Amino acid sequence: MTFLKTYASAVFLSACAIVCTPSVGYTQDNHDENAEMRGVFEETRDIVSRLRSLAPKRPVQWKWVSGRELISVIRKSVERTYTPGELVAEGDLYKRMGLIPESMNYVEDMFSLLEQQVAGLYEPEEEILYVNRDMGDAVEESTLAHELAHALVDQHFELDSVLDRKSADGDALLARSALMEGDATLITLRYMLAKGIPAAMDSESMAMYEDLKNYPRFIIDSLLFPYTAGMFFVTSMMNNPDDWETVDAAYSMLPDSTEHILHPEKYTSGEKPVRITTRELPVLSGSYTAVFEEVLGEFILSEYLMTHGKRTDARGVAGGWGGDAVVLYRPAGAELITSDMLVSLSVWDRYGTDGMDEAREFAEAIINAQEMRYDSEAIKCPGHEAYVIPVSRDTSSVVLRQGSRVILVDKAPRDTAMRTAYEVLEKWRVRDEDPEGPSEHDHQIPLM
Repeated sequence: MTFLKTYASAVFLSACAIVCTPSVGYTQDNHDENAEMRGVFEETRDIVSRLRSLAPKRPVQWKWVSGRELISVIRKSVERTYTPGELVAEGDLYKRMGLIPESMNYVEDMFSLLEQQVAGLYEPEEEILYVNRDMGDAVEESTLAHELAHALVDQHFELDSVLDRKSADGDALLARSALMEGDATLITLRYMLAKGIPAAMDSESMAMYEDLKNYPRFIIDSLLFPYTAGMFFVTSMMNNPDDWETVDAAYSMLPDSTEHILHPEKYTSGEKPVRITTRELPVLSGSYTAVFEEVLGEFILSEYLMTHGKRTDARGVAGGWGGDAVVLYRPAGAELITSDMLVSLSVWDRYGTDGMDEAREFAEAIINAQEMRYDSEAIKCPGHEAYVIPVSRDTSSVVLRQGSRVILVDKAPRDTAMRTAYEVLEKWRVRDEDPEGPSEHDHQIPLM
């Protein structure tokens, strides 16, 4: 989920999603050349600097632009970072998971959402703060405070390296975005308190909030996560309200997963995600091609369970996450995502705080989700921790558990679905201490 994490989350202003504030009172015609407006900018910068305990190292450049100009800035940044095929494949993964509609144009619809909602953006590569003048007739103080918080943090900790997708998977990028946005959101709220600005939505902001209801829950939850969960993470680390040294240190020891954000104690204890190396599966050779690979993480897996399993305890079930890898496979010559197959391997803690076997609990939850998604009933394989969920006349899903590992093969040809699951167990590597993987003699593939 790298595009949504790196760009949408980084620019979706918390003030629009959580609190909206009265405007400064300067119209769009009085842009940055207006001395009075510049005075407001500098005053806001000084207050944010004091609240964040970070002194500016150099002047902060800023531009007042239209929504279309701001989206153009984001598009150029996206084009520098991704190939068009990567973004389409990312959207196809979410469609295959049933998290967004198959009819959704993932990339263009996301840009459309941003154009409607983005109030401001700090671009770390350019070191320029952009303010969207189309969000109303005036600049909102909360927008300036939020983006100035990003600018000051960037001057001290180089946000480009924080969101470097070459060194982080999608789940890690969401976690790091949560650190950044939680930091800036806390400063925004403290700024509002310091200025005596009430936290109340006006009619225009309410209309913006209503527009969000037209988007899938997964998209909205993903946009809000960095702000809400991120602020929880930041405040959980602070020993007192002025303990910014602890937050500063997090930019040198970045969170590696949404598990760290949701469970700050796992971050502070140094618990690392289990890394999984995917490998070619002989059973798929020549018939399927891997088109996208990602780490889902605790947050997205809980979203999947809530979307399909309708479980009220989805967050708790996903709380035992230790690591995962997911690959989207496409049949040779196919163009429609309806024929795509999803394969994942996840690793779970042995026992949770409630004493439950976390892998078994997740396996049961994912089986339930598959049953509800396909309106089908799982069939247990005698003598094996494996279940087959019929999807159509020709396809099935398989859920296989062995120890702390859970394999999901979603919508595979019936004659190869179980073999695919066992090949994942054999071929994919979990951490360095598992160089060979389970031996093929460790299990006998059940006949279904």
